[in-house]
Amino acid sequence: MKREWAIVLLVGIFSGGCSPAGSAVRRDDRWANLEANAVFDRAEQYYAMGRYSSALVEYRKYLDRYADLYRGDDASFRTAQCLEAMGERIEAADVYRATAMLYSRSSVAPAALLRSGELYEMEGWLEEALWSYRRAMKYYPDTEPGKTAKGRYEVLRKRVEEETKKRRKVRRFPPEGKTLNEVIQGK
Repeated sequence: MKREWAIVLLVGIFSGGCSPAGSAVRRDDRWANLEANAVFDRAEQYYAMGRYSSALVEYRKYLDRYADLYRGDDASFRTAQCLEAMGERIEAADVYRATAMLYSRSSVAPAALLRSGELYEMEGWLEEALWSYRRAMKYYPDTEPGKTAKGRYEVLRKRVEEETKKRRKVRRFPPEGKTLNEVIQGK
């Protein structure tokens, strides 16, 4: 009986540590890099064909397994684009925002902040839009998205002052009980 429990324990320890979904990929692991590229390329093909739900599954698979590789920021940004194309504007805005926060040094961060602001604004989440625009213009002032965000911020700020008097939508980001990665991966 003790031997059976010991075997179950060891199998649990070793299988949990070797699970492909939860394992970190070493940058010098050639096979994992090949698989990561295959997953990303498959997602890109689905995206190009307009099969956004299939692309979304593949991008999230990439992020779940290989987010630490060099295309994590692109996969995260594309995840938001898929959600947006599928009509999930608020979720897409959340993913754009989380992408910019997790990959703040990436070239996609300014565009992600600008797009999150635009989507929040479209949906009437004006405070959220202001936050995204403010962050884009503060941290990326010399980029095109940063300059665009500055203009939109000024216009929206005046509108928000008027709208605040009428009604106010308050929202916490990230949603209660979720991490930024969970927002991106839709968990």
